[in-house]
Amino acid sequence: MIELKGEYAAVREMRKFVGWYLKGIPGSAALRGKINLIDDARELTTAIGEL
Repeated sequence: MIELKGEYAAVREMRKFVGWYLKGIPGSAALRGKINLIDDARELTTAIGEL
């Protein structure tokens, strides 16, 4: 996705999907809030890996 859309647009779109997947998981509200502030692909990958 990054190759097609560039990092900025791809990360913003991926944040949306990650938020959808986390919805309903106990305690995920804080992580969704953190993820929605991320603008860097590596940082997003790290945050997802912390699950």
